[in-house]
Formats: sequence, C-alpha cells, structure tokens
Amino acid sequence: MTQSQATAEVFYTAFQALKKSEREAFINRLLEDEKLAEDLRYAVIVEQRKTEPTVSLDDWTKLNARLESLQKKLAAFSSIRAGVKEVKDARKKNRKLQKLSDFIDENRS
Repeated sequence: MTQSQATAEVFYTAFQALKKSEREAFINRLLEDEKLAEDLRYAVIVEQRKTEPTVSLDDWTKLNARLESLQKKLAAFSSIRAGVKEVKDARKKNRKLQKLSDFIDENRS
C-alpha cells in the first residue's frame, strides 16, 4: 500500500467512525468548496455511466438520421391514414368530396 493509499484509508476509517449527523456535517463542509463539489458530482456521473452502453459519434449520427427519416415516414403515413378516414367518413355521410386535381391545384398556390 502506498503512503497516499494509507492516508486515505486512515481518513476513511475515521469518517466511518463518525455518527450519522457528524458524517452529514462533514460532507456538507466538503461541498462548501465549489471546485470539490463539482469534482464529486463529476465522479458520481462517471461511476453511473460506466455501465451505460457507448456509441461512436459516427454510429450516433447514423442512428439519429435514421430516426429522423422514420419520424418523417410516420408523419406521412399518419397523414395518409387521416385522409383515408376522412374519405370513408365522407362516403358514409354521402358528403361530396373535392376532386383530386382541384385539391392539388389548391395546394400548389
């Protein structure tokens, strides 16, 4: 064990011997140091993310592009479905529909 590891062990053992309220007070005191608090938050995040899967930037970019493409297709299919439903409802109610050529001309302008 190195000198720094031994020192860390002594401090850790002393910390563990403290009462809960004393440990909380000590931690609060440590967190008053903004730089140390930031380092501790970063260390926690690193630990949490060790088990997360990683994806390369190239793969992420491809996956994101694929997602956007699928979202556009879903929106198109949803619009088509809504249009088909509208036509079916109109036929059930014997409502006159606009001609396709008129609809296209209307949407061009």
